[in-house]
Amino acid sequence: MNNNENKMGNDYGIPRDIYAHAKYLGVLLVDILIVLGTPLVTFVIGTNIFPPNAITHIIVFPIISTFLAVYLVLPANGGKKNFNQIMLNLRRHRFLWISFEKGD
Repeated sequence: MNNNENKMGNDYGIPRDIYAHAKYLGVLLVDILIVLGTPLVTFVIGTNIFPPNAITHIIVFPIISTFLAVYLVLPANGGKKNFNQIMLNLRRHRFLWISFEKGD
């Protein structure tokens, strides 16, 4: 076995972090896109739902929705995000135990 094969560890050159998530300043890019896309989507939905004379509703709806999106992508106690913990509580079965620990 030559030096090059020893460096590669016979794993065919596949890096360990092939399933790593893209981050920017320590925040997942998916979370950033969700938080930035929420006001755009809710503004479009709000203009279709609310009548044109309800301008306060059209302005407040995207703001509240953005705060809700930020809350849902924040990490909670145990390492999971808030929306993951809400989903775990909604699908909780009486005889099924789901761990809240990080890494599950």
